[in-house]
Amino acid sequence: MAELSGVGAPTKETVGRVGSIYTDTNTDKKYKCVLSYVHKDGYAKTETTFYKWWPMPSEGASDGTVEPPYVKETYNASGDLIAAELVGMESVRKKAFSDCSALTSVKFPSGLTGIRGYAFSYCTSLSLTSLPSELTSIGESAFTGCTKLALTSLPSGLTSISGYAFYNCKKLALTSLPSGLTTVGENAFCDCANLALTSLPSSLTKISGYAFSYCTGLVSLTFKGTPTSMASNSFNGCTNLTTLNVPWAEGAVANAPWGATNATINYNYTGE
Repeated sequence: MAELSGVGAPTKETVGRVGSIYTDTNTDKKYKCVLSYVHKDGYAKTETTFYKWWPMPSEGASDGTVEPPYVKETYNASGDLIAAELVGMESVRKKAFSDCSALTSVKFPSGLTGIRGYAFSYCTSLSLTSLPSELTSIGESAFTGCTKLALTSLPSGLTSISGYAFYNCKKLALTSLPSGLTTVGENAFCDCANLALTSLPSSLTKISGYAFSYCTGLVSLTFKGTPTSMASNSFNGCTNLTTLNVPWAEGAVANAPWGATNATINYNYTGE
């Protein structure tokens, strides 16, 4: 269960994440990280993150059970984080694993509903093929720069994808989006060259700027419903996108062709 180790009780500077466990190798005493906070020095213009560590009961004691939420982490011989298991969490906190470039696998708990901003940004070795089924929201830049992320689908209950959520996820190979999705944030799927969508759900009401820009795997896209807002550059750089089938009349949705300059737009499309 221990994820960090060293000699002596951890200081407030000891790096950790909320829920992580530190073992004093001198005494086998364990400490749990219960709080992290950022100190801003306006004069020096620096930011320092400090951590509060709480002593845990000894293992084997009647009260020695570690109560969730916490994280079990595995490190390689070089001290790099390579695997993580999240226990009892309802959401993954902001920047929880940001820049953990050696992280290859994550085990999520049941009941996880949110992944917050930058949670896994630039985890360049992370190769997840699925996300928790209960997930409803994905925060800003949550998976930015995860170039090995190979998801083929997203959880059916997902309703919002924030800006830059999957920016530059070059192996992302989604073939559809969840039927209840309402919002796709700016640059959410920018530069996802393997994105293979053929339709967008009827629930979708807002497609922000550059949301699907440079998704060169898009060829033909059918809208199942009519968005209330779609940016003029939503499909910028989608050079292979040659067909847009839309159920609305010409002029009903502003900013056509929404950046898809190579596309023929079939208005009042009914699927026939």
